[in-house]
Amino acid sequence: MEKRIDRRIIKSKKAIREAFFNLLLEKDFKNITIKDIAERAQVDRKTFYNYYSSIFALVNEYENELVIGLDALFDEIDFSKFSENPEEIFSALYRFLKPNLDYYKLMFSINFSENLSKKIIGLLKFKIIASFEKSLIALKMDPRQYDLTIVAEFLSSAILGVYFRWINEGSARPFESLTKDIGDITLYGLNGYLIEKPDYSNKR
Repeated sequence: MEKRIDRRIIKSKKAIREAFFNLLLEKDFKNITIKDIAERAQVDRKTFYNYYSSIFALVNEYENELVIGLDALFDEIDFSKFSENPEEIFSALYRFLKPNLDYYKLMFSINFSENLSKKIIGLLKFKIIASFEKSLIALKMDPRQYDLTIVAEFLSSAILGVYFRWINEGSARPFESLTKDIGDITLYGLNGYLIEKPDYSNKR
């Protein structure tokens, strides 16, 4: 009996989430009501309130799932190697986001996307600092001798700034082209990328 109830809960929540996603494609977030979601999901308002106290609670669930997924991904990335191979980090993020890219575009476009951005930026800064501390200790260097907060601010702004812009602009540019430019800027500097434009083909 419990398994039947569990399946019904999963089915109802899936219908509610899909209804909300489809409504976001049709209208502004501020114009979506619980009645709209319930009708589209073919459930009553009581069923919605069984799982979510508000539409914000529904979005918060999505946000937390994204942050949990990114938390696991960031644990696998050595951010201290960013200057050596920045494309690896961006490619790992892309592989993570790609299966649900349309949804993430919507999430970052709605009014309170700033809240989600803050969650991700805070998590990324923490992971970057932890990664550099681990690398410095392995090299028998004292992390306290470095202001890793600045490093975290710089890298998190670079990584997420590029991603947020790419997502918000509709992902029109091929991601591979974008990551190549990021890699060139990181490895050869702005001067090399913007002015000198050397032939990197033999250096990569």
